[in-house]
Order: sequence, then C-alpha cells, then structure tokens
Amino acid sequence: MATFVHVFPAEKEKSILTAGIKAGKVHYDEIQKGIFCMPVISDFYATHQWVREIMRRHKNILVVYFRIPDSDEVWIGKSF
Repeated sequence: MATFVHVFPAEKEKSILTAGIKAGKVHYDEIQKGIFCMPVISDFYATHQWVREIMRRHKNILVVYFRIPDSDEVWIGKSF
C-alpha cells in the first residue's frame, strides 16, 4: 500500500476533517476529477521539496498523509 502526502490551505482543515479529501476538477482533458499529491519516499527532502514552492502562494498550509491500496488505479503527471 503506497503512502501519499496532500498539501492544502489551512482554511480547508475543518472540511477535510469532516468529510475527508474530496476530488476536484483538474486541468487534464483525460481526467475529470482528482487531487494533487506526492508519493512519500525514503528521501524526505525529495518528498517535501515542492511544499516550499506551495508556501510561496499560501502561508498557512497543512498536510495530510493517506494510503492508497495497490489495486486502486492512479494517474500520474506533472502539475503546471
């Protein structure tokens, strides 16, 4: 089972605690809904380096770790 990390603005904390992470519209033609996340790997800096980029736009951020069973399908790609 793979572990992923999802970064979100702090103002969405209550919503995520109440209803969980909800898939939203993404900017890929083949995919209607999804969330942006990063797989957690043994190299801490590689896993979390992109958090610094997000912090340029959002000063108050939170992260949530979650797992996806190996049997579930996921899409991968670059974010813009």
